[in-house]
Amino acid sequence: MASIPDIPKAPFYRPDGRLLRCEVIAVFPGWERERMLPPGHHRHEFHELLWMEQGHSRHLVDFREYILGPAEVLFMPRGSIHRFDGGEDCCGGLVLFDDDFLTSAQAHALRSFRLFDPLCPSRLCTPTCASTVRLLQEIRQEHAQPTLVGGSTVLQSLLVAVLHKLEATCLPAEILCLDSAAELNQRFSALLEAHFREQHSVGFYATALHCSPRQLAAAIRAARGYSTQQLILERLLLEAKRYLGYTDHRVSEIAFLLGFDDPAYFSRLFRLKVGQSAEVFRKQLVEKSM
Repeated sequence: MASIPDIPKAPFYRPDGRLLRCEVIAVFPGWERERMLPPGHHRHEFHELLWMEQGHSRHLVDFREYILGPAEVLFMPRGSIHRFDGGEDCCGGLVLFDDDFLTSAQAHALRSFRLFDPLCPSRLCTPTCASTVRLLQEIRQEHAQPTLVGGSTVLQSLLVAVLHKLEATCLPAEILCLDSAAELNQRFSALLEAHFREQHSVGFYATALHCSPRQLAAAIRAARGYSTQQLILERLLLEAKRYLGYTDHRVSEIAFLLGFDDPAYFSRLFRLKVGQSAEVFRKQLVEKSM
């Protein structure tokens, strides 16, 4: 799959050029300029966990606006399209990390979380548990003064614990049940993210997950209220919108990048599901940004 050359990427390194796997940053007015983030929209090459302690900050994540206030957390998985729209009085913290920072088992488990799902209905969390806030504070302290023995492991454990807390408190209870149907839905989400560009059929995912299409459909319907095919299409449409909004690729090129052999079919599908043509969608985004 070709990269997206026209969307500025937010690389995972310090201003001094050092490559990192995890970093904790203080958030304050003007922090994004100090970190030299690309102005305007950019695509994350890392996962980002942002929380506010005072003030507010405004963000656009994959076409949805979030105003982050005190005691709120915004989670953005790798690949998200993000724009920071300001926060003159903001004060908080930001954790940047990639999959390589975690153990293979931790990374595998987190890929099934709804927080990491690009189709997650909301990325804004309000932790109801005081322990979540304490864990965020401990992450900042551990990063500033690592434990002499096993500091990286301690930071890993704290980060994974926070993500588990957020997953448990910020998402509908029916999604978090631990029965086999919920587990199958989570495994499907991770598989879809890995293969949505080249695999559009329900049959592929059912076979890969060692279940029947009917079993898969029942699990997804119970957990999310959608059909399997609907979710496949929604993921394709999200990526199509990203291309349309933030690259100069022609519609026919976008169709091929997303695994459609017939650009005309892709155009008809986009119009049917979005309610307007791809060209009109792109034009409206351009007008909004002017």
